[in-house]
Amino acid sequence: MKRRNIVTALSAIAVVVGSVVVASPASALTCSSGSACSWGDSQYKTAGGEGNQVAFRYYIPNYSGWTYNGNGNANDSASSVYNNGNTDTVYWYDDSSARTYAFRMATKNGDQNLNDALGTAPAGHNDKLSSGYFTSCLSGSAC
Repeated sequence: MKRRNIVTALSAIAVVVGSVVVASPASALTCSSGSACSWGDSQYKTAGGEGNQVAFRYYIPNYSGWTYNGNGNANDSASSVYNNGNTDTVYWYDDSSARTYAFRMATKNGDQNLNDALGTAPAGHNDKLSSGYFTSCLSGSAC
């Protein structure tokens, strides 16, 4: 009887742990479908809020004109990014107007901490991003 209870308890723990490991970051889901988003802090947050992000559907040539829903200027301050686009890769740049390539990110991918090399973006771009473009807007086509 005790063995059965232990097996049942271990099975329940495995299910809970497994669901925690495979779960996607809930706060990245605040990035609307079809958009690319950046947040001022790691873990897809800005000033403690999950909805305080800068989002674009085509491109932002210069983050200096944008704020995180009133929580600070977005230029040179992104610490996490997510591409919730439907088809296009997003290209992020360390300078405005698509100058100084930083990294690209495939659809439905993100990096919750640009300060490390553990995510999908290379290290060294924390608090440096100044512009972002979906692939289709880099070719000079009207977006």
